[in-house]
Amino acid sequence: MNTYLMDRRRNTIHRDGCPGLPMFQNRVYLGDFADSDRALEEGRKLSAQVKACTHCL
Repeated sequence: MNTYLMDRRRNTIHRDGCPGLPMFQNRVYLGDFADSDRALEEGRKLSAQVKACTHCL
């Protein structure tokens, strides 16, 4: 399982530990998922304009 977080300012999904993660107050915890596709599905429930981080996903 991998933990995924979303940057609220840019609607970008990151894996936990990514150097591009925003400050804590600008994150939304999405949960633990087996792959990034599931994390993106969850992120789209919060925003239609969600993308994957180019560094960690």
